Amino acid sequence: MTRAAGALLAALLAAALLSSPAFLSAETTVCGPTTPCTEGSRTTFDFIPTGAPVVTGATSALTANAMKCTNFVKHGPALALTKYVVSFGVSAGSCSICLYHNADAGALIAPKIAGVATAIDCSVTNTLSGLDAFHLLDATQYRLCWTSDNATTTWTASGSVTSLLVNTLATTQGTAANGSAVGVCPATTGALGTAATLAIPSVLVAQ
Repeated sequence: MTRAAGALLAALLAAALLSSPAFLSAETTVCGPTTPCTEGSRTTFDFIPTGAPVVTGATSALTANAMKCTNFVKHGPALALTKYVVSFGVSAGSCSICLYHNADAGALIAPKIAGVATAIDCSVTNTLSGLDAFHLLDATQYRLCWTSDNATTTWTASGSVTSLLVNTLATTQGTAANGSAVGVCPATTGALGTAATLAIPSVLVAQ
């Protein structure tokens, strides 16, 4: 064996040992279907419907209490989430970002507080915290929706590439049959109308 080959073999063995469970530090968490992803003491967070976007533009305004939706597939788990953060193009009225299981009769996952759907005053804050903890599992389809009781409300949208990818992969998207009440998410979306493309809000979810 040459000196170079021996050095390479030693490096590979060292890497394998250091990555084994016996060598993982106390702060390291291995991500899995039921394990939150953390790095040291950093709180788990993620962007939906895709990873961190290039943000450009805004969603189109909605009729008051109408709700638009798109389905997406979560890449990697994000568990025990209790907070939303969004950015607005125009902040007005009572509004919600609503997450559902991906079916017309799919139950509302979030946002809820003490089991009751809740909204925020968009003219005052862009953050909704203290939510009932919810989980987004790897390789699972969800339905992301947005609604407001004010027809001027718009959300900062995911960039063109992000929106293009979601629009290309989405099998269900459009205006929901069920609208909100004073900006609060309905229990289900009902059937979705057909929309070829949508400007999609970028949402930060966090523990």
